[in-house]
Amino acid sequence: MRTIVAALWPPQQPKPLGEGVYIGLETDPRLTGLTEGDRVLLLETNEVQVEAIVHKLLLNGRQVWFGEFQGEIQVIYPGDEVPTEQTASSSPVKEH
Repeated sequence: MRTIVAALWPPQQPKPLGEGVYIGLETDPRLTGLTEGDRVLLLETNEVQVEAIVHKLLLNGRQVWFGEFQGEIQVIYPGDEVPTEQTASSSPVKEH
């Protein structure tokens, strides 16, 4: 599974998709080769991660990639090699 470094806060929820984050413009070299519906791991460096499905959306006249979360955001602890059972769900989430 491809890993993409992205800020996971604040989450957005563009209709009709579920909660997730915008991960970059279609032209961003880090995102070359992405295809609609790819499953990726979004990683906020040394902090949290979440699996997501990517979607290409039109935002303010530009094509952007959006990562729709597939489960809970997971906290990463030093030395972890696999996702942990701990989640960041206890953090307050702002409704949109």
